[in-house]
Amino acid sequence: MTWSTVISMSGRIAAASLAEFSSVPAALVRIVIAPWAMTALYLLLAAGGNLQRLSPESSWIAGVAVGSTAAVVSGAMLALQDQMHGTVPYLIVATRGSVAAWLGRAAVLAFVGTASALSGSLFLPALGGQLNQPSTAWNLVAVVLAGVTSVSVGYVVGLVSQMMKDPLVLANIVELFLPAVMGAIAPIALLPAPVQAIALALPGTTLISGLREWARHGELAQLIAAFGTAAILGGVWLVCGVVLATLVRKSRRTPA
Repeated sequence: MTWSTVISMSGRIAAASLAEFSSVPAALVRIVIAPWAMTALYLLLAAGGNLQRLSPESSWIAGVAVGSTAAVVSGAMLALQDQMHGTVPYLIVATRGSVAAWLGRAAVLAFVGTASALSGSLFLPALGGQLNQPSTAWNLVAVVLAGVTSVSVGYVVGLVSQMMKDPLVLANIVELFLPAVMGAIAPIALLPAPVQAIALALPGTTLISGLREWARHGELAQLIAAFGTAAILGGVWLVCGVVLATLVRKSRRTPA
């Protein structure tokens, strides 16, 4: 099979395993309505209930948090579905271990995260707010990176969830608290030190902090550095996911 065929096949299999693609109404709820509701909640909390106090970049910051969370949760759920249906062994055999199979799956998850981030970011403009035109292009880069770099985080969460007695607990906790941990409501400097340590390891945190500092000081170099750091963190999480997946497979092959 060609790379394009493998990517397309693995992407379709991944999409079929996710609730976001089970039907058109489900897609609208998960990628449009839910991100809007979550963005509205985070913006209300950040603004003390008065949306008129928010600046245009506030919507982008909340959108990045929503998109990062969507990518993480969807990645975790896909990993759990893999365990339930034995998808990974099938892909390895069918594609002879082709990297393209993983690219197709990652592309679907990145789409979920990016689309959710973009949907959330457009919440305030849809209500009549300004889009902050001079910086829209760089905000869109942050939106795409939010979806792409958080996929590997979700994969690790899913692998850890597979080893838990109730595999859905960790994904639910992540979905509930991750946006606040990443700084969607307030800067992470206000969080307890142990939580800050966790937050700083997340690509979404770096993107949100970069957007917030850029809005305050207008230093583009600082924002680009945040983009690079987020990409590196996403790569680190990917390596951790590969190592963890290898250990999990070995443990299952070894008799107790």
